[in-house]
Amino acid sequence: MGYLRSVQVGQILRLSLEESMAKAKSPAPVEKKSKSKPQLSVQEQIALRAYEIYLQRNGAPGDPMQDWVRAEQEILASGKKRSSRSKVVSIAA
Repeated sequence: MGYLRSVQVGQILRLSLEESMAKAKSPAPVEKKSKSKPQLSVQEQIALRAYEIYLQRNGAPGDPMQDWVRAEQEILASGKKRSSRSKVVSIAA
């Protein structure tokens, strides 16, 4: 992967993270006060995790695409674990 592709992926990560943060900060209509975290889309979760991976190496040079792929694998794997635990099985008699 070339330098240009790395720059593009880095820009996508930054824009996605900024978009996620803007959504989280925007005031939403208040119906119920809940202390739960705002629900992020899968793409936003991946972008946030990729950014966390970048921060874990203290901003040292690395491959943004590799960070994205790792984050994607982690998020999708955790989603499968959650969905497999929350399956409801009904048995017809």
